[in-house]
Amino acid sequence: MAGRRAVAGPVSRRRSGPAPRPHARTAGGRRAGGTEVRRRAAPPLDTGTLRVEQTLQRVAGELRINVPKTRRSKRVVPLPDFCITALEERQKIQAEERAEAGSEWEDTGLIFTTSSGRPIDPRNLLRHFYAVRKRAGLEAYRFHDIRHTAVSLLLDLGVPPHVVREIVGHSAIEVTMDVYAHASLEEKTKALKRLGKEIA
Repeated sequence: MAGRRAVAGPVSRRRSGPAPRPHARTAGGRRAGGTEVRRRAAPPLDTGTLRVEQTLQRVAGELRINVPKTRRSKRVVPLPDFCITALEERQKIQAEERAEAGSEWEDTGLIFTTSSGRPIDPRNLLRHFYAVRKRAGLEAYRFHDIRHTAVSLLLDLGVPPHVVREIVGHSAIEVTMDVYAHASLEEKTKALKRLGKEIA
């Protein structure tokens, strides 16, 4: 990320290694289709923050590293302790993968890679998510619902909407509140039912 220059070009595709943990993605409200790129050059473990400056996307059938699609998508996100712990674990695993791959290792500077160091195809990330979702009995939930969950949880905790917007990178605060309004519909229904019982 900061300190490294990414060139948008074709990226080789091979089988994927470990994908980011779902709870770590929930904390920052990340997207799947434009998966953010994590690079070792600006270690969030040292700063306690993550700089979102690049994305990994499929363009014309090939993976390319691009810039985020909007100005607000480029942002600095503080990392909770459990995210830093997950990154530390991932770095240990990657060191083992690097040693095992030997001369086959491709040093892309990324933290989440295949077992040979190449970027993880976002489609393989989704396949991993679907398997986790099935084991958890949550097959009705989409990957993007993790992002919505992050918004709802933060707002429920009393975090100001403008802060939540900055964390998840929404283009406007109305988008943040629309997500929350949709997610809170069930709670609103329960509240009105309770009100109905009180005034009946």
